[in-house]
Formats: sequence, C-alpha cells, structure tokens
Amino acid sequence: LIKTSERSKREVLRRLIDAERIATAIIFCNRKTTVRDLAKDLKSRGYQAGEIHGDMDQSSRIAELDRFKAGDINILVASDVAARGLDVKGVSHVFNFDAPWHPDDYVHRIGRTGRAGAKGRAFTLVTPADAEAIDSIQKLTGQNIPSFSVDPEALAGKAVPAKTEAAREENASERPRREPRRKAAPARDAAPPRSETRRDPPRERQRDIADDGPDDGWNGPVPDFLGVKLDR
Repeated sequence: LIKTSERSKREVLRRLIDAERIATAIIFCNRKTTVRDLAKDLKSRGYQAGEIHGDMDQSSRIAELDRFKAGDINILVASDVAARGLDVKGVSHVFNFDAPWHPDDYVHRIGRTGRAGAKGRAFTLVTPADAEAIDSIQKLTGQNIPSFSVDPEALAGKAVPAKTEAAREENASERPRREPRRKAAPARDAAPPRSETRRDPPRERQRDIADDGPDDGWNGPVPDFLGVKLDR
C-alpha cells in the first residue's frame, strides 16, 4: 500500500514507475474515464503506454493487447475488464491506481503478476477515502498488506515507511523549543501603516464532469478472444 493523496496520485505513480525495473506492467483503474485520462497523461510524458476498457470494441482491444504482447508498449492502463480471464506472461508489475471497490477484484488484479512461479510486485495507491475498501481486502486475504507513506515533494524514487503516532510524538518531544521573538519598538517618526482592504480571491467553480460509471466489463462470461494465450 502506498499512502498518498488524491491530488498527488499521478505524480507518485510516475515516480514508482521510474524507480522500479519494469518489464511489463498493468495499471488498474476503477472507471473508464480514469483509464483514458491516465493513459493519455502517461503517453504525453513519454511512457510507452496503452489502454483497454469496456468502451473499446473487440478489434481495438485485441490490437492493444497485441501491442502489449509484442513489446511495442510495456504499460497497459486497464479497467477491471482486463482483470479476469486475461493471461499475459511476463507481467512484472501491477499498479492499482484506484483501490478496487470489491475485495475479490484485488485478488484478480494482483494475480496478473507473479504467475507460474515467477516473481512480481504489486502496488496499490490509497487515500484516506480508501480505508474501508482496504480493510475489506485484508479481511478477505487474511493478511495485512505492508503500508508505506510517500511525500510527493521529497520523493526520490523510493517509498518511505509510514511513521507511527508514537514515533511522531517522540520526534516532536525532541525538537528544541524556540524562544518567541520580541517585537521591535516602532520608530517615533514612522508614519502609521495604511489600511488596505483585501478581497479574498473568488473560488474557482468546479466543473461537474459526468462520470460514465465503473467498468463492470467482463466479470461475467469470458469472451472468446480472451481465451487466446498471449505467449511471447
């Protein structure tokens, strides 16, 4: 688990990709709009990324998977449409850009790496809003997932272990206390400061972007084209 904020998720994801030795990676998102936006952002920054989601027709999905298989792209941004029934060998990393809403989806997602005895790494970016989802995942798996916190401003390609509350209090008690500064007496001949009326800047209106909902995708019967083995 990589603890971050919603605002910093893309930056943290890019730093993790840069820090890891990635052969091929799948990045999972909960919504189709997020898949499209994230894939577009990664491609604009020079990453060899593609996308697959439920709004794509079958021929487009097959073409994108063929590019992934051939090594033309090494990062595939996907919704849960690709989490079930898709067997791609050699996936070294799985990134959950969004924590899955259903705990069984987590198992299917991270199962795309570390297959057939190979080693793999899985990272899940979590915000405070994901606490309930992560709790459900850990109850299902019966394991506590190692947790790290990341400072996006000071991130140098490595995750920083999260500090406990006790450690924070201990560090705070060791900090030297600063003596309050004394205010200098004003000069006698100094003119009184002018009072200026400040206006708070207007708040930007947030656009209401219509969400196209989760990508339930192929969680039912697996289409024929997913039965094709994507061997290198």
